[in-house]
Amino acid sequence: MAAAPTRASERLPLGLCLGFGLGTNGSATLMGVTGIFLLFFMTTVLGISPAVAGTLIFVSKIYDLLTDPLMGHLSDRTATRIGRRRPYLVLGAALCGGSLYLLFSVPTLDNQSLLLAWYTVLLLLYATSYTVFTVPYLSMPAEMTADYHERTRLMSFRTLFGSTGLLIGTAVAPVLVAIGSAAGADAMVTAEVLRPVDATADCVMSSLASGQMVGTPEGFRFMGAVLGVVVFASMFFSFLGTRQARFTERSAQPQAFFKQVLSTLANRPFVLLVATKMLQLTGVTAFSASLAFFAQYVVQMTGAQLGMFFGLFSLGTILSLPAWLRYARAAGKKQAFITATLMFIVFDLGLLAATLGGLSLVLTLAFLIGLSAGGLIMLGVSMLPDTIEYDFHLTGQKREGIYAGVWSTIEKGSAAFATLLLGLLLSLSGFLETSAGQVACQPRSAVTTIQFGVALLPATMMALSLFFLTRYDLTRERLAAMAADTRGAPS
Repeated sequence: MAAAPTRASERLPLGLCLGFGLGTNGSATLMGVTGIFLLFFMTTVLGISPAVAGTLIFVSKIYDLLTDPLMGHLSDRTATRIGRRRPYLVLGAALCGGSLYLLFSVPTLDNQSLLLAWYTVLLLLYATSYTVFTVPYLSMPAEMTADYHERTRLMSFRTLFGSTGLLIGTAVAPVLVAIGSAAGADAMVTAEVLRPVDATADCVMSSLASGQMVGTPEGFRFMGAVLGVVVFASMFFSFLGTRQARFTERSAQPQAFFKQVLSTLANRPFVLLVATKMLQLTGVTAFSASLAFFAQYVVQMTGAQLGMFFGLFSLGTILSLPAWLRYARAAGKKQAFITATLMFIVFDLGLLAATLGGLSLVLTLAFLIGLSAGGLIMLGVSMLPDTIEYDFHLTGQKREGIYAGVWSTIEKGSAAFATLLLGLLLSLSGFLETSAGQVACQPRSAVTTIQFGVALLPATMMALSLFFLTRYDLTRERLAAMAADTRGAPS
């Protein structure tokens, strides 16, 4: 039996908020480590060209265009004594932990076609695993509370643990790679140096030992094993921590799957929010995927310094959450979201001056970008349950899973496009892919493309997103009026 709906005046228990938020520690670790290292690993360790690597990642994420809404539909139709969503948290935990390890533990395959086929299967397994956990997980907040501001509070816990997950997946991951690669230090000193085909072309290579950033296959395998355990534990304990979460029964009059997906287009606030996030996530993915390349070939950072960059980024995100929560209550979620977007644009463009300001400027900007990211992450996900409630007042149906599925699809579709675009641009600019035991002196054109990917492209996408965000008009007062009309309607 479903638990009773939450009254607007009820406050969610702290333990429940912590238990729910912990799941994001796992998913954010996954997103963090794959966001910064997947394209980098494929092109600098496996020897796959950026264009091909970007295409494979693109295909695996476009695959989610179908699986995410299907997973949402399946969770909407599930009926168990522990709720519609929670059984999938356990299955997703095991699949996500295992697939992360496999992504960075690739056997030595001399045949390039076999390597590409093998890695395509791994990418599809990873995409499926992430879907199984994330879509039901994202569906839960709309059921857990009906209070407008309580959703923001709940999502602040999600953002908090998202920040710790990103800290692990981005700041700790490079350190783990370095630890696992330590035994191969001698091999890195004698690495083969690749140069542009045009012997007269100007090229750039780190003045440091170039293998420090790249690492070794053993280093990435060690990192995948450690973080795979972290991901599984976070997601599994989130399952345990949400055992008291309220949930609703499945709809008594369900619509056909594709009809439900198309019906989300009639939800204007949801469409505007999705358009906003689609553009923003395209920019953020380009930013994340470019950072390892940026560290290696533009700023010439060591792995430890890259970890410090992400550590300061995560620290800024975590410290900003109370301020964003207060600001959203005072000024409204929309205005706070706009402010966070503008801050990200300004601070991200500052990375264009990285070579002038040196490491100290880059690390300062990492903290400032993290401050804006706290608002971007928390406010976007706190507005999603509001649009789901809006749908309920319009249709009378509980369709949290479909909305979460569409949302997750947009997230992955945006990431897919950004990764494909970055891979193609790197290949067109002459970027030299390497295998283990090789380092490259990259052409200036490739270095310029990396700077474009880390600063100009993200800032442009953020600016374009404001066109849709400024037109979003779903407020607390509007939802309250709709709720009153719903309660007053004859049954």
